[in-house]
Amino acid sequence: MNEKIKYYLDIIENNIKDIEEAISNLRKNLENNQTNKTQNNGLVYIKSLKWNTNCSKCGKFLKKGWGAYYNPKEKKVYCSKCKNG
Repeated sequence: MNEKIKYYLDIIENNIKDIEEAISNLRKNLENNQTNKTQNNGLVYIKSLKWNTNCSKCGKFLKKGWGAYYNPKEKKVYCSKCKNG
């Protein structure tokens, strides 16, 4: 009986180690994503626009569902060509 308990405890300990490693990796990814958002002059990349709009710099039409860059301080949206200023 003790051997079975040891066997299952080993499995549980290994699973706990895997979960801790996964949590650590998720935290690192979250930190990286947050620093990426603050780069590019404070612009945040939006994967999918929720409505049609125009680029605040060049006026290019940006269709709902397209990706774009948003500046939360200015409350303006930019296309990929105009994101760098």
